Amino acid sequence: MFEEEAISAVLDLMEVPSRSGVYVLGCFGRYITVYSQQVRALNLVYALNQCSKLKTDTRVCVVGAGIAGLTAAVGAARLGATVQVLEKRPRVMGLQKGSTQRFLHPHIYDWPAFELESDSPGLPFFDWSASTAEDVVNQIDKEWAKELELNPRILPPIFSVSDVALENDDPGISDPGIRITWNEPNKGTQGIDFDIVILAVGFGSEMDVTGAQHGYWEDDRLVKVHESVKSCLVSGTGDGGLTDLMQLCIRDFRHDRIVNMFANDARSRSIGLELLQVESDYRGQPRKLSDYYQKLHVPHVQELLGSMLRKDTDVTLTGGSFLKIYGGKSSILNRFIVSQLMHLKAWKWVLGPIQFPLSRNSQNKFAVRFRAKDGIEKSFDILITRHGPETPALQFGFPDIWHECEDLAKRWRALPQNLDLTRKRLPWKDAFETVDDIELTPASKVGPIRLVAFDLDGTLLRANNYKWSWPLVWTFLGYPDSLRARIMAQYRAQRYTHNQWYKAWCDRSARLFKKKGLKRSHFAEITSSLMVTDGMRETIQELKARGVKLAIISGGIDVFLEEKIPDYKSLFDYVYINQFRFDDEGAFIGVLSTKYDFEEKWTAVELICKTEGFSPAQTVFVGDGFNDADVIGKGGRTIAFTPTSAEMTNADFIVHEADLRKILPFLFQESASNG
Repeated sequence: MFEEEAISAVLDLMEVPSRSGVYVLGCFGRYITVYSQQVRALNLVYALNQCSKLKTDTRVCVVGAGIAGLTAAVGAARLGATVQVLEKRPRVMGLQKGSTQRFLHPHIYDWPAFELESDSPGLPFFDWSASTAEDVVNQIDKEWAKELELNPRILPPIFSVSDVALENDDPGISDPGIRITWNEPNKGTQGIDFDIVILAVGFGSEMDVTGAQHGYWEDDRLVKVHESVKSCLVSGTGDGGLTDLMQLCIRDFRHDRIVNMFANDARSRSIGLELLQVESDYRGQPRKLSDYYQKLHVPHVQELLGSMLRKDTDVTLTGGSFLKIYGGKSSILNRFIVSQLMHLKAWKWVLGPIQFPLSRNSQNKFAVRFRAKDGIEKSFDILITRHGPETPALQFGFPDIWHECEDLAKRWRALPQNLDLTRKRLPWKDAFETVDDIELTPASKVGPIRLVAFDLDGTLLRANNYKWSWPLVWTFLGYPDSLRARIMAQYRAQRYTHNQWYKAWCDRSARLFKKKGLKRSHFAEITSSLMVTDGMRETIQELKARGVKLAIISGGIDVFLEEKIPDYKSLFDYVYINQFRFDDEGAFIGVLSTKYDFEEKWTAVELICKTEGFSPAQTVFVGDGFNDADVIGKGGRTIAFTPTSAEMTNADFIVHEADLRKILPFLFQESASNG
């Protein structure tokens, strides 16, 4: 029943009234992230498929080659439709290309409903890892190019189109479809009939009220550290404005860093549950919501934020109403962080809106008048306006459809974050899987494989949210993982060689572990949530049967191997890993740190090759995380196995399914041909 209701809700919120077969994808949505738009795209095409509106040979046109549009296009094609993409820009995903300062995380606005479980969205395709917008675009672009090459149902996209228009159905023509016309460079006017049209045109270009305004995705001056204190004004109380406010208040601001620092604290979980309850109780009551957030004091979060405040900015926020800051139109996360910054006096409020046109005074500062302050003028070094698009993209490109969607847009605006079913995954299961989910590569490209080296954590051992063995020890002993990360960052930042800083960090960790009384017997509990990766033993047996040498090269901990793969010494020919030492009573006494982690992992590969007489080109490294990425491009081949870091998506091959047997087609031609 839930699935039927959810499918109905998705179609109801996206279909243009009185235009059967025409859908607006995310143009009216709130709480917008790249991930939520991808989910909406997949939900839409899945819902259409489940209602038998999208099936084999259905003709689909996607207008807009942003991330949402491309996701809808590939999703529709994998469900059997023939898809044409139209884009006004000369390339796909042109808006985010070059954006190196905006950091994207798939689950950031899910807090407090969900913790940040993963740095990747876990989608059936276009599955990216948290990184800068430009890097995320590059990750998706690489997979899009592959999809375009291998999937004949996706027609070559048409770029630089203009004057796209949807003609009304002609009742005098039998089964006329939906006629779309457009102008195309060097070809003139084109017109084709489609069964379904998906308008994924985004939101439109922001207003430039200063004459030098940076768009949200454009790199700007907000992160620059100034020699003297700069007065800053942020105008706008939506998510864009609040994000820029936080960036001006917090040093090296990134949503995920802030959330990861406090979200796992038991006190934060309690506050998160309270926030969800308050949002439900005060739905449609912005004054009560505003009063709640103004009175909300969370000392441990304020202490954290207080240590990160910038000293080179004096920040002011303005808008038409103070109620709008906390009144429910922006994400819970942003309102929560901004409320705690308010109690730290990190920003102040001036009632607006600001008076246009703007001018500069004799000191070349922005001279801003506030209407609600009777024309009082204040000057600012930096002015950021986040007032939304000058003209919404849908209104600009399709004014008749915009008009027909007025009531639909109102329904979207009234939809609270936790009740928006379009951003919650429908039960796609394997609906978007292809027959060959991974590219089958001829063995001639890889050459005869003599050595396969594996990372341990996340590759041979897995669990929910598991990336590395060290954090499990730290948190078991009561230390926050943020302390581990901070200490490691401090040592890495010093001008040491790898072995110097790595050993120093391990020794520092060991002192803290001994202080807490770590014992060998503790590791059964520490590792209790871990499981050996599916297909591990079958894969190892296959490789050994073919005479391939096997190695583990890991920055993990040997006791984890002893607990979960006790016969590892008979399975692997070489093991390079951190070794924990215990006395006769089982008390931890120290760690013998590995020389072969991060950039030194490749050194271990070279050492094995020298010992065995192999060429490095005859090696394959299989890993998932940030400390495996330095192996990429060094000489052998690399396989990113369910990658958890953006860097690993640059590997030669990527396997998304958590079954180690899926690496075999990349190694042996006959395995590939046999599936």
